Amino acid sequence: MIGNFISNYDRLRKPLSKKERLSIPGKYRYIGATSVNDYINKYNFDGIYLLLGEDGTVEDDNGYPILQYISGKFWPNNHAHVLQGKNVSTEWLYLFFKQRKITSIVTGAVQKRSHKRISIH
Repeated sequence: MIGNFISNYDRLRKPLSKKERLSIPGKYRYIGATSVNDYINKYNFDGIYLLLGEDGTVEDDNGYPILQYISGKFWPNNHAHVLQGKNVSTEWLYLFFKQRKITSIVTGAVQKRSHKRISIH
């Protein structure tokens, strides 16, 4: 089971509203499910992580997951799972997911660019 190879840091995510982000402009990336949404003056992660979209657009047109391989200091919002490899490298985890279609595990309650949701356990 892939869950045996994942360290999940979702509990450390803390979303910031646009208003909050505008009050703290800076150099650190504020990252959403698919891309950088803003730059702020603080971070809550520092290292190499894999971000996997949780909702919104979580898969590409071919059914593969939208992934972001992130290194350095950043602040993820609550729309991306924050993962690292456990007993495998985070790079291995990236390559594993990059080669797996996820259409079958994307729940029907979600839609592209709005509330498509993936559950990682």
